[in-house]
Amino acid sequence: MSGFFATHLHDIFKLPLTPDAASRIVWKRMVFELNPNADNSYSRIEWTFKMENGVCTDSHALETAAKFGLPLKVLNRAEALALCLDADGGCVNKSTSGDSTNEIVFSCEGSNGHSPGLNDATRIAEEIIGGECNPVHIPPRWMSPPVLEGTSCLYVLEVGSNPPRYYVGETDSLAKRMSQHRKKGADWAVMRTVAFNIEGGKSDSRHLESLLIRRLSKSGFDMMSIADGRLIRKASSAEDKI
Repeated sequence: MSGFFATHLHDIFKLPLTPDAASRIVWKRMVFELNPNADNSYSRIEWTFKMENGVCTDSHALETAAKFGLPLKVLNRAEALALCLDADGGCVNKSTSGDSTNEIVFSCEGSNGHSPGLNDATRIAEEIIGGECNPVHIPPRWMSPPVLEGTSCLYVLEVGSNPPRYYVGETDSLAKRMSQHRKKGADWAVMRTVAFNIEGGKSDSRHLESLLIRRLSKSGFDMMSIADGRLIRKASSAEDKI
């Protein structure tokens, strides 16, 4: 055997190797890059698909899980529970005592955070949708959460930065639609996204899409999807006031 791969088997580094074996074995690990977030709370992980000398004992599970779309509530809970485990996975004597300050909030923002423009667009979308719409922020190059697949959703894209432009759309397959958008050019490839699950189905999604486009346009956003805003159907009096 010339070599083998193992994950989460850290005890392999403690094998009682003979001097001859130790001199012939070379430890290798996969290379990755960590790009700190603006608040340094978490880092964005990027794989290089290269190998280097050394050992790896950190799977960066939470960063990896966030990048591939696991819900933030799950990540927040996992982070809180991780504070109660030692390096070997055993419990440590650390009580949260119901204190919410012990829970670390997982940030899914890009390295520079979301721009104020996208935050404002998110707030306006929440006002139009109403209720607990729970916006999902998707940083550049990250995948959309599986929970948004197969359901109608409304999304806002922030494209470019000098200055940014905005696109509003609706879809039943956010992952496919984001992949299509990212192929449009360099600015699109690093676009920021916020998405909302729409319980009313595709008809409501299209209506809300038109409402949001018109509202953002009137609020001074540089819109790329303004034409879709003219397709608004006859709204209720409450919606017309928005």
